[in-house]
Amino acid sequence: AMAAEAAASEVVSSAVQPTPDSWDIMVIISRDAACLERTEELLLLDGGCYSNKYSNLTQAYQVKLTGYGNRGQPWRFDLNEYEDNCYTMGPPQRTLTLGVCERFAGGIYAQLSVVLRSNRCQGRDCSKLPVGVQQYYSQAGCQGAPMTELTMRVPLRGECLRYRNGTRSFLVDSIHNNISQMDFPDSNQCGGVQPTKFAIDGRCYPLYPDREPRSFRWIVQRAITTGTAVSGAGGAPALHLVATTLMWASVVVSARHAGSIQ
Repeated sequence: AMAAEAAASEVVSSAVQPTPDSWDIMVIISRDAACLERTEELLLLDGGCYSNKYSNLTQAYQVKLTGYGNRGQPWRFDLNEYEDNCYTMGPPQRTLTLGVCERFAGGIYAQLSVVLRSNRCQGRDCSKLPVGVQQYYSQAGCQGAPMTELTMRVPLRGECLRYRNGTRSFLVDSIHNNISQMDFPDSNQCGGVQPTKFAIDGRCYPLYPDREPRSFRWIVQRAITTGTAVSGAGGAPALHLVATTLMWASVVVSARHAGSIQ
């Protein structure tokens, strides 16, 4: 782990970059094994490390989309629970199927589905989840290609996430794409303590002067509707065919005091 304590070295202008379309994961939470009584809806980032409020036995959970319904096979998700910030496995991995009521985390049940996040997707069935992407660079000044093996992605709507010393959340404003990060040391549920707050703005920041990574920045990714729109209705398999041809934009911003690799 590392922390960036130095001031910003340069301002990075906002820009638009094309990135691949993505599927976010909708989770309908129920208390009963038949999923008749819905108690909560979650929109999860694929592979995000979320604080586990549904169990006292593990600290975090992560859902990854692993099967895309190819050749008539069902859409599938891998669910893992962890004893820390998604490094040390807890119970054995379980595979869940789209649309099937199955045990989720702890003693709750859920049905999972997918939601397309794309520039050209319109309607209530499209995801508007903003995503923060923290990119590290081997060179100073955020020059060269990002070190993809260190890239971190987080949702930006205040979700409670797990990190090594507790929990944290991120929020992004809708005008300037600035990110607010709140850390809750030694807290399991993003509360109970006075949070440490950091403001992340449009800059590139230095890290280590004598070794990699030497700098980092953040990107805010949003689905920005432009051109010919595609309806989000019609079901996941149909949307999957459309998604391979769509592009969506990302607005470049950077982080202050948020250079830790967790």
